[in-house]
Amino acid sequence: MDKKRNPIYRNGSRNVFCSYYPDCLDEAAKKSWEFWDCGQCVNNALYNPAFEMSNTVSDTVVYYDLPTEILENVLEEI
Repeated sequence: MDKKRNPIYRNGSRNVFCSYYPDCLDEAAKKSWEFWDCGQCVNNALYNPAFEMSNTVSDTVVYYDLPTEILENVLEEI
């Protein structure tokens, strides 16, 4: 684990705007964590967590951004 980040396996708040968030998400997935907390991470003070994001199937948020080439290939197959 990177010494610059410190995800803790417990319910808490996460900072989705932190540059280490993708790494912490990968670590949580590898360890099969359902949640984690950024509360004691030194990076939590460097970034302002606005909110905990939660998506549902009814959200209008795009789940994945695909490069144009991949999207064109997928659309051609449909």
